[in-house]
Amino acid sequence: MPGESKVLLVQMVLLERLDLKERLDIRDPLDLLVSLDSVECLDLKVQKEEEGTKVCQGQKVKLESKEKEDRKELLGHPDRLVRREALVILDQQVQLEKQELLE
Repeated sequence: MPGESKVLLVQMVLLERLDLKERLDIRDPLDLLVSLDSVECLDLKVQKEEEGTKVCQGQKVKLESKEKEDRKELLGHPDRLVRREALVILDQQVQLEKQELLE
C-alpha cells in the first residue's frame, strides 16, 4: 500500500506540471497516464543531460590541469630545442585563449 500512495503522489505532482489546456484536453484516463509518463520521461532526460554535462566539464578540467603540468615539465627540460618548442606551444595556446575570450 505505501508504494501505491507514492506512485499516486508522483502522479499528482506531474499532473500539476501540466498546463490547464493540456489538462482540459485529457478526457480518457489512459491519455492522462500517457501524458504523465511523457512529462516524467522528459524530466529524466533533462536530469541525465545535466549529469552528462557535469561529467564532461569535470573531464575537461582534469585534461587542462594535465596539460599545464606537461607544459611545466617541458619548460624545465634540459634540451634547449624542447624548451623552445614548449614556449611556442604555450604562446599558441595563450593566443587561442585570448581569441576565445574576445568571441
